[in-house]
Amino acid sequence: MYLSIHPEESTFLDRVREFVANDVLPNTRKWEEQTGFDDEIWEKLGSVGLLKMGLPVDQGGVSCAAYCEAIRELAKGDPALAMNVAAINALVVAHIVAFGTPEQKEKYLADVTAGRVKVAWGLTEPDAGSDARRVKTVAEPIE
Repeated sequence: MYLSIHPEESTFLDRVREFVANDVLPNTRKWEEQTGFDDEIWEKLGSVGLLKMGLPVDQGGVSCAAYCEAIRELAKGDPALAMNVAAINALVVAHIVAFGTPEQKEKYLADVTAGRVKVAWGLTEPDAGSDARRVKTVAEPIE
């Protein structure tokens, strides 16, 4: 490995490899056939720490090197799951950390990073592609 990984992050990556072997590889073909993941995978990802990598290191996140290595290891088992995990960390968790109010952080981060709440981050539209300046969709709160 060419990345500089801290010893505690090496332990985390060992857990990721074990998770991939035990919980991802045995299911990847099934997920492909059913075109979706089983609901329980999200809490399993949370319990391994894969959904909190986008937090600052002092709040339980990991270094950029460990983040990249974890996504790489996860992709060995299921590339689609790896992309989902990368998106949750970079586009949901990191955005809540960077732009959320203290109240939003308190309300959402623990459940998102534990995998108890399903999240999404929308960008692409037929007339906009992935050009965020041209997106017309807006979110409406659910009451």
